[in-house]
Amino acid sequence: MSGSSFTRRGVLQAGASVAVSLSMPSIVNAQSLKSLRSVSFQSDWIYGGPNAGFIIAKEKGYFADAGFDVTINQGKGSGNTAQIVASKAAQFGFADGFVVGNSVSKGMKLKMVGGIYRRNPCAAMVLEESDIKTPRDLEGKTVGIATGSAQFQQWPAFMKGAGLDSSKVRVVNVDGAGAGPALISGQINAVGGFAQGYIPSIEIRGKKKSAPSGTPTRA
Repeated sequence: MSGSSFTRRGVLQAGASVAVSLSMPSIVNAQSLKSLRSVSFQSDWIYGGPNAGFIIAKEKGYFADAGFDVTINQGKGSGNTAQIVASKAAQFGFADGFVVGNSVSKGMKLKMVGGIYRRNPCAAMVLEESDIKTPRDLEGKTVGIATGSAQFQQWPAFMKGAGLDSSKVRVVNVDGAGAGPALISGQINAVGGFAQGYIPSIEIRGKKKSAPSGTPTRA
């Protein structure tokens, strides 16, 4: 986008709150405000790396350029997002493909219109210092997974595929904001989620190295 485009539309003032930046188009001209079509969008998770592209697109006016005034709502997991879109409380949503397929099989009226990731980013993550090196090492341990997330729905398949005894692995519900701190503090031994969402939070805020993989491992 050229410098002149920024001058015509203006930009968000530094320090504006996220709530304000998501409640109205940040870069639009007066004429476009009258003709934009309102659209509601449900994200998959709390605001962070995996869904940052949608927020940036709104802030830079890309949706407005296409004729849409998009309201982005924070999610609580792909399962929750699928339910919200199926109930028509939101027109569009960002949810894991596994969850969408599983939801359709249960009768939800959903349709996938596009894919984002070339490879599934789901992972079971442990701290680098952890003694968990293989899936078998999860037995006797506690794993934190948000019950509304894609990973919660996928977990039984992972356990079966890895040949684990589900009765020997304790799964507890954790929210998006609390999962990283719970892993760092030792309240849980592993966390299931999107690697690109949890890893930066764990390593930057907690100053701890973590190890993501399709199966739990150490880096």
